[in-house]
Amino acid sequence: MSHRGALASCALASCALTSCALASCALTSCALASCALASCALTSCALASCALTSCALASCALASCALTSCALASCALTSCALASCALASCALTSCALASCALTSCALASCALASCAITSCALTSCALASCALASCALTSCALASCALASCAITSCALFYKAPPPVLPGNYNLSMHLSTV
Repeated sequence: MSHRGALASCALASCALTSCALASCALTSCALASCALASCALTSCALASCALTSCALASCALASCALTSCALASCALTSCALASCALASCALTSCALASCALTSCALASCALASCAITSCALTSCALASCALASCALTSCALASCALASCAITSCALFYKAPPPVLPGNYNLSMHLSTV
């Protein structure tokens, strides 16, 4: 099942693909009850809105991806590589990534109920606002990170990278006192 054209709307009760390779994908709206992909490679993908109940991907490589809104009940990715990703808003109930490498990531708003990442490497990351109920990272390396505002209920880091240089007299220890 491959669509090379543009789809105005897409509603699938369930979707199971062993492999999916699309040169370009443009969807006005897409609603999937469940989606399981063994591998997925997209050159470019633009979705106006996307709602998935559950999504499991063995591997996913996207050259560029732009989503207006995205809501996932649960998402499990073995590996994920994104060249660039821009999301207007994104809400995930639970998300588990074995490994994730992003060249650049820009999020207007991000709300995660729970997030568990084994390893995470980001070249650059800019978040306008970020709220995490709980976050557990085994290791995390950030080349540069700029956060306008960030609220974390609890965060446990087994390996802490050197803290980034913060402008002004911003006291990072005050916000990490619960760790």
